[in-house]
Order: sequence, then C-alpha cells, then structure tokens
Amino acid sequence: MNLTFNTDTDFDQVKMIIGDIIKDTANDFDLFLSTNSIKNLSVHLSIAIIRIKSDNYIPLSNGQITSYKQEYSYPYAKMLCDRLAKKFEIDFPEAEISLVSMYLSKNQKLDLEINSGFDLLDDNIFKIINETMTCIYQKYHKDYRKDDKLFIAIGLHLEPALERLANNQTVENPLKEEIIKRHKEEFNYSKILNDIVKKETDLSFNKDELAFIALHFVVANNRIEN
Repeated sequence: MNLTFNTDTDFDQVKMIIGDIIKDTANDFDLFLSTNSIKNLSVHLSIAIIRIKSDNYIPLSNGQITSYKQEYSYPYAKMLCDRLAKKFEIDFPEAEISLVSMYLSKNQKLDLEINSGFDLLDDNIFKIINETMTCIYQKYHKDYRKDDKLFIAIGLHLEPALERLANNQTVENPLKEEIIKRHKEEFNYSKILNDIVKKETDLSFNKDELAFIALHFVVANNRIEN
C-alpha cells in the first residue's frame, strides 16, 4: 500500500485500516481488546509505520528485546506485525515487534483491570503527565485532567521514549515540520510536557519526539470534538 500523510484525513484513514487489521487479528486468535485499546494501538502503530517507512527505527538493547519477547503477547504482536507488513509493504524488525508486544500487553492489562488505567502507569510517568495536564489547563484552559484515554496513550509512548532519552538515543520524525505547521496548539502542549520532563529528569526531548507526542493530543481533540 502506498502510504502518504499529506492531510489529517490521510492519518485518520491509515488509523482506520490499522484498527481493522488489529480487530481481525484479535478475532482470529481470540484475543480480547476493547475499542479504546484498539484505538490506542492504532495510533502507536501509525506512528511506527511512519517511522519505518522513512527507515527510522527505535533502538533497543538486546536486554530490552529479550524482556519484551518474554511477554505472553509477543506471538500475537508478531502475527499482527506480519499482517501490517504485508498491507503496508514494510518490514518490522525484532525491536519494533517487541515494542508492539509491550503496547499490546499494557493495553490488555488495562482492559482486564478493575481499577483505573492510571494504576498501570509508572509513578514518575503519571506525575509528569498529571502535571502537564494541570499546566495546560492553567495556561490554555484546555482540560485533559480527567482524560484517562489520553493519559494512557501518552504514558505508553513515554515509557520507551524516556528510556531512549536517558540513553541519548533519538528517532527522526519525517512529519515533524508538517505536524508543527498544522497542529501548533497540540505541539505547544507537547512542549509543556517537555518542560516537566526537563524539570524531573534534567533531560529534554527534541522536536522530532515532541511532534510524535503532539499526535496524541491531536487524536484526543478529534475524539472530544466528535
């Protein structure tokens, strides 16, 4: 499939295609995923496919890959990635499949947990996101403070992103300039998150990563508006 992201509609269409593939895979292998988890995974996989199409891959150590491969969700992640690879004419390296396994595992735990999905987030990550949402509300009067879907989506993104940041590993975002140009509001929100990250860790994301994070705010705004 020829993949382009010239408009927000293109991104939404790709998310829908990925969502259908996730649903079909879950149904074929009796894997329970809620509608919200499918949406979360669709966003993460859309971002992953954007990167892979541009030959930008997430660097993981052998130890990280081994750890993610031990998740029960890894075989399902492999089957899902095989289907996506065929549809979008790309190859998923082992590190990318391992990350999909992590996302799949976290989302399934979210579906099965009785308590709030916030409980699945690392305390430090929750603190960063919670403070970010408070600052966004104070500065822009946009209230995401009780948006558990957005909390979880950004939390799942931040877990590996912060690890990359600590190891001085960066990933290029081929859509960076387009995202910044078309979604200034959401990019500003990601910059607020970066200020909190900087305060908590003495480290700072580059614009490539912030543009990826901004997409989660874009998806949240679309969900709220619709």
